[in-house]
Amino acid sequence: TRTVRYLAADGRTSLALRLSRPVPDPTRGVGGAPHPTVVVLYGGAWRGGSAAQSARVDRALAGRGWVVAALDHRHAPAHPHPAQADDVRR
Repeated sequence: TRTVRYLAADGRTSLALRLSRPVPDPTRGVGGAPHPTVVVLYGGAWRGGSAAQSARVDRALAGRGWVVAALDHRHAPAHPHPAQADDVRR
């Protein structure tokens, strides 16, 4: 798992996504080949939480051959709707 920094849709707020990739396993053919990808959004009603909340699920999916992008976003009420959806789309 590695952290990738990016800017929120406002162009000023720094966000991060956690990118988890399958561990290379030559016996199963997991490695450099293309993998399906799942985007994970954490629970928190757009008001709180972090992408790290899904770490166990991310590892489990990566262990089964998926690439996982666990996204962060700005939180309400400091950033009202549609800021969160804009961040996810970005």
